[in-house]
Amino acid sequence: MFGFVGGGTSVFASDKLQNLPIDWSQFDLPVLLIEPDSGVILDANGAAQRFYGYPDLTRKKIQEINTFTSEQVAQERKIALEEGRNYFIFRHRLANNEIKKVEVFVSTIDYQGRKSLLSLIVPIDKLELSKEASQHYQTILEKSLDEQEKAIHQSRQLRLWLMLFALAVLTLLVVYLYLNLKKNQRLQQNLLQTQSQLKATLDALPDLLFELDEEGMFLNFHAANKELLYLSPEDFLGKHVQECLPQKIAELTQQNIDSMKQTGQIKHKQYQIEINGKTEYFELSASIKQNPAGQNTFIFVSRNNTDRIQAEAKLVRNEQNLRFISENISEVLWLRDMETGKVEYVSSVYETLWGQSRESLYEDNSRFLDPIHQEDKLQVIDSYENMSKRGKFENTYRIYSSDNEIHWIHARGSLITDHTTGRVLEVGRATDITDLKQKESELELAASVFQSAREAIVITHPDSTIIEVNQAFTEITGYSREEALGQKTNFLKSNKHSKGFYKNLWKSLLKNGYWTGEIWNIKKSGDYYPQLTTISTVFDENDPSQPLHFVVLFSDISEQKQHQQQLENLANFDDLTGLPNRRLLSDHLHRAIIGSERSNDLIAIAFIDLDGFKAFNDQFGHDRGDDLLIQISAKMSNILRKTDTLSRIGGDEFVVIFEEIADKLELIPLLERLLASIREINIEFVHKVQISASIGVTLYPDDKVDAEQLIRHADQAMYQAKRQGKDQYAFFDIEKELAIQSNQDWLNAIKSALRNNEFVLHYQPQVNMKTGAIQGVEALIRWQHPQEGLRYPNDFLPILSGWPIEIDIDFWVIRQALIQLNNWQGTDKQDFTISINVSGQLLLTESFIEDLLAILKDYPEHLYQHLEIEVLESQALADLKQVSQVINSCQEMGIKFALDDFGTGYSSLTYLRYLPANLVKIDQSFVRDMLTDNEDRAIVDGIIGLAAAFNRKVIAEGVETREIGQYLIENGCELGQGYGIAKPMPINQVDDWVESWKSSTW
Repeated sequence: MFGFVGGGTSVFASDKLQNLPIDWSQFDLPVLLIEPDSGVILDANGAAQRFYGYPDLTRKKIQEINTFTSEQVAQERKIALEEGRNYFIFRHRLANNEIKKVEVFVSTIDYQGRKSLLSLIVPIDKLELSKEASQHYQTILEKSLDEQEKAIHQSRQLRLWLMLFALAVLTLLVVYLYLNLKKNQRLQQNLLQTQSQLKATLDALPDLLFELDEEGMFLNFHAANKELLYLSPEDFLGKHVQECLPQKIAELTQQNIDSMKQTGQIKHKQYQIEINGKTEYFELSASIKQNPAGQNTFIFVSRNNTDRIQAEAKLVRNEQNLRFISENISEVLWLRDMETGKVEYVSSVYETLWGQSRESLYEDNSRFLDPIHQEDKLQVIDSYENMSKRGKFENTYRIYSSDNEIHWIHARGSLITDHTTGRVLEVGRATDITDLKQKESELELAASVFQSAREAIVITHPDSTIIEVNQAFTEITGYSREEALGQKTNFLKSNKHSKGFYKNLWKSLLKNGYWTGEIWNIKKSGDYYPQLTTISTVFDENDPSQPLHFVVLFSDISEQKQHQQQLENLANFDDLTGLPNRRLLSDHLHRAIIGSERSNDLIAIAFIDLDGFKAFNDQFGHDRGDDLLIQISAKMSNILRKTDTLSRIGGDEFVVIFEEIADKLELIPLLERLLASIREINIEFVHKVQISASIGVTLYPDDKVDAEQLIRHADQAMYQAKRQGKDQYAFFDIEKELAIQSNQDWLNAIKSALRNNEFVLHYQPQVNMKTGAIQGVEALIRWQHPQEGLRYPNDFLPILSGWPIEIDIDFWVIRQALIQLNNWQGTDKQDFTISINVSGQLLLTESFIEDLLAILKDYPEHLYQHLEIEVLESQALADLKQVSQVINSCQEMGIKFALDDFGTGYSSLTYLRYLPANLVKIDQSFVRDMLTDNEDRAIVDGIIGLAAAFNRKVIAEGVETREIGQYLIENGCELGQGYGIAKPMPINQVDDWVESWKSSTW
């Protein structure tokens, strides 16, 4: 009944089962020998090996195969006991991850002196066996029983009871399987009949039906008219909608899946597409269901309504040409003789709605009942049959119109007497109210949206009396709907705004019809909170100047405010010393420059670097180093004037802005006091350590450059002080700098270098530090000067700023990157991305997109996705709107964008929001010292969090050590580049580096 015994050759990996009283190894049904306490599979026959497909089946536990939890197993045992079954029904996982439903018959046997479980596994689809097979199996079972009985008699009386129990179980098993075989045969016959009926039904439908999983993969596909498909139904199965459907339909399908996850179904959704140059109209309905595995799938039904839509359009055109009926009547009018029952007149609209000719109705007036919905026919017939008693009628019903769609009809009529003939006539009219019903549905949908919106919505009268709120209002404010209705909106007022604020709000609202901004209100709990608010005016249609309602939408932005404040604090102040950081220093310096130009006073910028601080840190540790920095900061702050600004811009680097300086002589005592204050600090550890500083100074407007350049000049002077012996100050030599930067000579040399192909690109790898995968390289320009050797970008790029040659250099870099990408095709580097740096001037050039397209046309389109343009944050600020438009245009071509050196400019949420960059690059100045500098570390963490909040990828520059890389990985930044990974290299060294990286242990 369960199967047949195979030939004489054993297919077991061992002879454990062969040594049992009956040789189960020859069975073609799976048999498992299981240790009852641990669940370890001691042995399995060949049928089990083939069925499960695990090469290491005898090393697995049954718990790894059975998908039921321990609770589900216990429940199944309970159900089997209640139902009187001698088997269990489980779901077993095969090696190919397929789940099979099986019946498990278990018997306890004495094997090698210990109890073991002998499990017979019967797949559900194996139950269709013949009676002869069942009898044959029964014979084998009886033989097993006889031999077991002999073994029991040879041992002890207890085994007699075990044999009797085995006999009972096996007998019940044979009977059950025989009955189950018959039952399954009947079920299969019914299933085949049902499937045949279902297929015939589906084939009769004109609709396209298909089933998708949550990922958009086709599970089932049915189309009655296969000739209209560009793929056979079988070719859709197992493929994604993006692979099989036109882009617009695929996007619409995905949108509907997302919508159904919230609403559960879609009904009568209309859409149109262009097919072979013609517009086709479709109606889509869909619903969600769960498969046996508990996973959601989506059933779509699509119907082509092009004929109906076109017929309706044709009807509109015809109606426009009619002089009276088409211009004045849109309803079905009819006239019926009550004595004869014949319809004497019906308007042409009848043919459109009922799908019948007027002549057919004149011949047989009962024809109008044919399209009426079956559920509505009785009430329609009753109203007409009782017409003579009531003298009038009015009812609403549904019909299947000529477009095969259900239309709602509102019909009414009355009796009149023709005084010339004495005839009693029925005059009636029927109106298609389908649109009205649709609008009712839309209103219901609007109400649903109103209640489910995440933003709070408040509707008021013109006097601010609340007439409706949604659920989000209650969740945000804590006030229930009942508590809010009838209140004035100012019951939420926090008194944090002036009267002028509210006066301007109402002025804007009444003048423009809307107001948007932030308001502080108070919750029911008494907590103050900021809300982003939009107020719109709904005007009276009859009097557009008269407000009818106000609609208020708001959301609680407390978390955003807190996060923004934290970022601003991190961005402006040093968290160790509390001093202004580089960003705030830049703001102060800009204001000082403006003040100097007004007052004609000098300002001095002093760059201070501690002498020997690194050695101190290495000897005594970072904690002591931090204490030293705090003490030095306090010392310098105490001796500076109120008009001076002290800031910390790096590990042991400080900058002081001295304002209102009459001349250099006035500045010298201040510098001496700074040196003395640092020199006097003595730290007692094992022995005394003397701390000193080197100071570089430049004066404005003698050194008439911008703020950033002033800091760099002071930095250069500081290095001069160090070279002169440290513990002293030095002034920036302006005349020497001007002599070095003779712009015209530089520009001429650069133009000549470009003509002579003296520029080259070096490539610095960018990798995923977590997985080790190489993402690509950053292309960095170098000048291979024929006399002076290799020159770096800082030597010549700043000179190009604003000159046309800068754009020529940018386009040269773009061309070289494309050439290299093309050369890599067909190699192991064909998926690399090349990042390039271009100037802000290039992005703001009106013809940039046109010029870029002219370059790109010479290269395959698939290369564009491997090109990434880096734009400096400060460059993007020149014209945020235009740069954003350029980025969008390039991204449409496939080109990616990265926001370079993020954090060094005026970083803000606004720039991330409006600049659609794919990637944010953390500037190396923050990364390099972040393990020893709390401020740098906090800024790096903030940028990573900010990038994640705006769904941007993030990469860190300046990864010098493995420790830095590990910290970045642990805090959410997996991409990195820097000298710890690889230095920039010529193209001929890239291949060797790639091979060495594959075997590295980063």
